[in-house]
Amino acid sequence: MFSGAAVGSAVGSVTGFRYRGGMSTPNTATATNPSTCTTSCCTETATAKPVAQIGAFCWIELHTRDRATARAFFTKVIGWTIAPCDKTAPEATIYEEWVAQDGAHVGGMMTMPAAVPAYVPSHFATYVNVADVDATAARVAGLGGTVLMPPMDIPEVGRFAVIADPTGATLNIFKGVGTHGSKDSQARSAPGHFCWNELSTNDPAKSRAFYTALLGYGAMSMPMPTGEYTMFSLPGTTDQFVGGMMQKPTEAGSCPSCWLAYVHVANVDTVAKSAVREGGKVLFGPSDVPGFGRSAVIADPTGAPLGLFTPAA
Repeated sequence: MFSGAAVGSAVGSVTGFRYRGGMSTPNTATATNPSTCTTSCCTETATAKPVAQIGAFCWIELHTRDRATARAFFTKVIGWTIAPCDKTAPEATIYEEWVAQDGAHVGGMMTMPAAVPAYVPSHFATYVNVADVDATAARVAGLGGTVLMPPMDIPEVGRFAVIADPTGATLNIFKGVGTHGSKDSQARSAPGHFCWNELSTNDPAKSRAFYTALLGYGAMSMPMPTGEYTMFSLPGTTDQFVGGMMQKPTEAGSCPSCWLAYVHVANVDTVAKSAVREGGKVLFGPSDVPGFGRSAVIADPTGAPLGLFTPAA
């Protein structure tokens, strides 16, 4: 959290959804959407956490070029286990879910289709709960953003679209059917659970205007050692924070604006060392976040970045 230079390395979250035109076919949609399966694992996912409010982040999903490597890395480093949603599906199309140490299903994983351009690295994608996908998507262009994939239905699951803000950072907007997508991905503070989403942007003013107008977020800025940091709060609130934003650091160079997901771990330093031992990299930290805790950013062997955070005692 507040990770500085490494956040720009999360380029995959900016480019990862530009290939999704193929999702118009039912089989592709099932293989590539976070909530398409209807097996017991997804039923648990939908009921494992408090109901997500509008504007809350409701799902985090890894798109990987090497499922076996990612599976081995994150199960060892983060301590997640794996729950396949459809054990009969081919390995290349099966959708799997990450299960935290307390048994809650906290995110998903899929193999990127072969048609995805080689320049798109493995990455974690973020989904946010909205009241109306079509109405939200219709406002994107007028606010300076881009609809990368128009709204589409996933039968018996919900409706979603992929958008980019004016600086290029992508976000997935989602409205579930029934309990699908109804949980708050950050509601439980425990190891293995996602706890924060952070935007590194090359134009904080544009990004702030976009997200406050489109999603109704409140925005509170505060000084930090690395510069001004903005906290986004749920619509209609000033203290129910769901994510943060900071100026993209100079060290990030030409890396585009992007969102980065953070996961709660028991000890950032221990997990960072484990990441290196298992073939990954430490992109930033570990370092203290005064008054909040300790953070780092790692990448798995395929390059997918993930933030780590341990709250202050």
